[in-house]
Amino acid sequence: MQAGSLRQRVTLERATEARDAYGAVTVTWSTLATVWADVQPAAGREYWSAAQTVGEGALRVRIRHFSGLTSKDRLVWDDRNWDIRSVADVGARTRELELVCTEAPP
Repeated sequence: MQAGSLRQRVTLERATEARDAYGAVTVTWSTLATVWADVQPAAGREYWSAAQTVGEGALRVRIRHFSGLTSKDRLVWDDRNWDIRSVADVGARTRELELVCTEAPP
């Protein structure tokens, strides 16, 4: 991995669940880390849902290896939230990760 290709700052977040006074589960996101990344737009798509056109973006993100990151976590980039769909250890060498992300619904 070329250090110069890591040009964007992204934040990795993990969900924590808690029960409020009424017993309802609330989800809050806490920051795991803010790291440098190589963010590349991947194929996006548009589809028709509930009588409106919906656009869905996708990203390929490369970061230095981050232990414990899973597809249950999310990524924040460009003031938008992205669901992590897959986490791949590039070359199985624990040096870099490739994440495939789709934009989270608002």
